[in-house]
Amino acid sequence: MNRILPKSLLICIALFIPFSVGCAKRAIPDTIAAVEQAFFAFEQRDITYDELKEKIAGYYVDFDHTVGDKFLFYPPAGGDGVLYKDLEGLTWDEFFVDQNGADENWREQWEQEGPTIESSQVSVSTSVDAVLDQQMAFAWREDVVSGFEKGESCQIISNRYFLKKVDGDWKINQVDPRWGAYFMSDDQEEKDRARNVLAMHPYQDEAEYVRTITLK
Repeated sequence: MNRILPKSLLICIALFIPFSVGCAKRAIPDTIAAVEQAFFAFEQRDITYDELKEKIAGYYVDFDHTVGDKFLFYPPAGGDGVLYKDLEGLTWDEFFVDQNGADENWREQWEQEGPTIESSQVSVSTSVDAVLDQQMAFAWREDVVSGFEKGESCQIISNRYFLKKVDGDWKINQVDPRWGAYFMSDDQEEKDRARNVLAMHPYQDEAEYVRTITLK
């Protein structure tokens, strides 16, 4: 005997499906914010690659491919580069000191001799429909960097995220980065070029940013 569902229950089911989809999409900015925060900590050598992977691998369709197989340090002419996954199982001391011959006080040297990020903020957008049934969202990060003869600079890291639905959750399938930088003393034309030409992805100027996080 076939049972007929009550009309009220059918209405509830019909309402629940788009509600669930909407909730999943609304979680995308939180996903991207967590990823951006973790990568900043990794870039500052505050966490290892293993810790980075533990924190955010679950947000990716395939973390080992999307992150692990990418260059962390690009190869010099005639040399080998370093992939993210090459740091698996290593502390930063083991990588810099044991494998690459750096001094044990490499952190102090790095902070004193290299450019320093004085402050950093990242803004994350809502998602929009994209090709192949994906969602697309953006992260726009600005770092104030000191340590240059010409004075402080603004470094922009702009990431375009494509997310694919896997078992009901939107997971990161692809990340396209763009960069721009200018000195605070540059004229407005140079600043506009860095922001609107070098760092800006197509359609990013239409993005609706819903979260801004102070990273440093």
